Parts: sequence; C-alpha cells; structure tokens
Amino acid sequence: MTTEISRTPGPRIVSVSRRTDIPAFYAPWFMNRVRAGFARVPNPFNTRQVTTVSLRPEDVTCLVFWTRNPAPLLPFLGEFDKRGFRFYFHVTLTGLPYGLEPGVSPEEESVAVFHRLSDRIGPDKIVWRFDPLFLPPVIPTQETLENFGRLAARLEGVVGRVMVSFVQPYRQAVSRLRRAGLPHDLPDLAKLPARDALDHIRPLVKPLAKIARSHRLRLFSCASPHDLSSLGVPPGRCIDGDLIRDLFGLEIPAKKDPGQRSACRCLPSVDIGMYGACRHGCRYCYAGGGDALARGMVHEESAPELLQKKGCGFGCLGV
Repeated sequence: MTTEISRTPGPRIVSVSRRTDIPAFYAPWFMNRVRAGFARVPNPFNTRQVTTVSLRPEDVTCLVFWTRNPAPLLPFLGEFDKRGFRFYFHVTLTGLPYGLEPGVSPEEESVAVFHRLSDRIGPDKIVWRFDPLFLPPVIPTQETLENFGRLAARLEGVVGRVMVSFVQPYRQAVSRLRRAGLPHDLPDLAKLPARDALDHIRPLVKPLAKIARSHRLRLFSCASPHDLSSLGVPPGRCIDGDLIRDLFGLEIPAKKDPGQRSACRCLPSVDIGMYGACRHGCRYCYAGGGDALARGMVHEESAPELLQKKGCGFGCLGV
C-alpha cells in the first residue's frame, strides 16, 4: 500500500530536477503537472512513500531547472511568465568525449540552444555547468583547459556564471566506466588533506579561473570538499539564495539543505524527479542513468508521477 504525504504548501524552491533531465525528456509531463497544480513524487529510498508537491505559483518560490538540453521547454517559457513563476536554469555543457557522454547533443546544437535561451530570458538566469571535471589519466589537463576555453569563448555574454565540480567516485559510476573499458581510477579529493588536494588540482583549477575571467564569467565551485578560493574559485550554491534575491528581489534564509551531501551549500528545495529516468547515458552520473527505464518502468505524460510500473495504471507506484 502506498503512503500518501501531502507536502505543506510553500512557498518552496522546486528543483526540476537533480535526479533526471526533465526539460530534455519530460517537458510535456512537467507542463501537465504545472497545469494540474501538483506532482506526486516517490521517496527515492522508499517508493511506497509518495509526496504530493504543490506546483501552484503561489506555493513556489522559484523553479530551478537542471538540464543538458532546455530546447523542449523553450516553447513553454511564456506560459511560466503568464502563470507568475520565477525560474532560472542550470545547463550542462562539458565537451567531454562521446565515450563518457554517449547520449548528449552535439556541441553545435548545445551552444545554439544556450543562445536561444539567453535571448529569451537573459544571461543572468542561466548557470553554465562545466561539470564534472576529470583529472588525468581519465582526461588530460590540457584537453580540459582547451574544452573550457573554446566553450567559454562561445558562451561569453550568453551566460553570467559557471559552476565546476570534480567527478565523484560513486560506486555505480566507477562500475559503468569499467564496463565501458574507460579509465576508472577516480581520486576522492574529500579523503585528501586540504593542502594535498589543492596541490593536486592546482594545475587545472588556476588556469580555469584565468580563462573564466578573460571571458567575463563568474566561476564558482560546486560542493567542493575543500575551499578553492586560493585558486581563484570561490564556493558556490546551485540553489542560491543570493542569486534568487538578485534576480527576483526575494530574501530567503541561508539554511543548508539537510538532504544534500555535507559539502553542498545549497538552500533547501523539493525535487520532483526520479532517479533512473535519464536517457543521456553519462557514464559518471550518480543518478542511475536510465536504470529504472531498463527495469521496465514507463512514462506517461498525463500521469501524476514521472514513472510508473508497466501496466498497473496511475498512482500505483510502490504498491
């Protein structure tokens, strides 16, 4: 039996979504949920426990979109405005090899979409995620710097800030890299003393900061276990109260989200996505790629939940 939990009405920051790429793959579903005024979200660790999250504009402080391809959502931006939603985007573009990101759009298409989105909402509402960063031997330092420099030049004036973080050695990610025959010795910087960690990454991070400055980009670190300020990269927040204040004039208490890892500085938000629903196929991803889809879960655009068990109808997840 499913346990239903009603989420206390907001206003709340709604994350769309850290767990999967809703703008790229599930934009019609999300718009149906916006029009219905709610979404049902299973607990990732107990799918029998389902929370109803209000998506009425008066209950939403801000929508934060996370995506590699915002194009499917672009036709609906005017509707967000008419309904009174505030929103900004995190858009990932890395230039990493096909073997690491087999389902990602070509660079030309991605850059073009950045420009279209920026023309529509302005550069300050777009955060470019050059994320994750790999260290040698997976990706040579010079290759990363060349990727970043090329992309920074193409996105200068199109975005306002950029976030970087180092790939994490999640067990599933390491396993995927190994199965794909790719280098999978990923250092865990959190286990190194701060001085050793900074010495290890200095040849990459200091030039990244210099390149960012040369293209008028504000560079921040995401969930770094060590302070990179001495290398020119201050700590940042993806769910950022300062950015929300600057964009929308709202003051939000600077409280850490207890549901995120210890190094994360994000404000609390509620996520309406589900793990295992992404089709990009990135080998290093913590969110399970398309694992749930591979197990036979299905997506219905009119359903209140993002994924359901095949053939059992809406609302049956976890039964």
